[in-house]
Amino acid sequence: MAAGDFAAGDERADGGSRRGCRAGSRGAALRVDLDRVPALVEDRERLWGMVSAATFLSDAEKRAMLDVKEGA
Repeated sequence: MAAGDFAAGDERADGGSRRGCRAGSRGAALRVDLDRVPALVEDRERLWGMVSAATFLSDAEKRAMLDVKEGA
C-alpha cells in the first residue's frame, strides 16, 4: 500500500465529520487519532510496518510520515 492509498483511509475516518462540521464551526479543528479507529487497524499496522522497514529513511523522516511527534 502506498502513502497515497492510505490518504483514502483518512477520508473514510473523518471526511464526513469534517464536512458536517464545516458550516457552523469557524476556527474549530477536528483531528482524528487514526491509531484509535478500529476499522483502520489493519491499514495502520501495514503502514507502520512498511515505514519501519524502510532503512533508507531517517527516524525523523519516519516520524514525519506517520505524523508522530518526537518523544511520543
